[in-house]
Amino acid sequence: MRKFLIGIVLITSLLVLAPPAQAVPRFGYRYTASHGYIVWNRNDYQGAVRARCSWYAGGRWTTNWILSNGEFEWTTSDAGNWGNRRPRNLDCNYVRI
Repeated sequence: MRKFLIGIVLITSLLVLAPPAQAVPRFGYRYTASHGYIVWNRNDYQGAVRARCSWYAGGRWTTNWILSNGEFEWTTSDAGNWGNRRPRNLDCNYVRI
């Protein structure tokens, strides 16, 4: 009986004291056959975020996206042209709206 009560207390404390899991926006780049290199961004937060991404691909490129929950956005690595250069130093900053 004592082990049972200790188990219940332990499980309850883990559920109550555990920090809630928070999703984070994800970003990256990949090569596609139809568009070349693309830079992509997905919002996994519960609310909207403003995403500002910058990278170098034959020049310095910057995008500003407002992403609602679960939204996915992308652009070619050279912002609308052929996407024939791999993005370097890709970095994104997020502000919750």
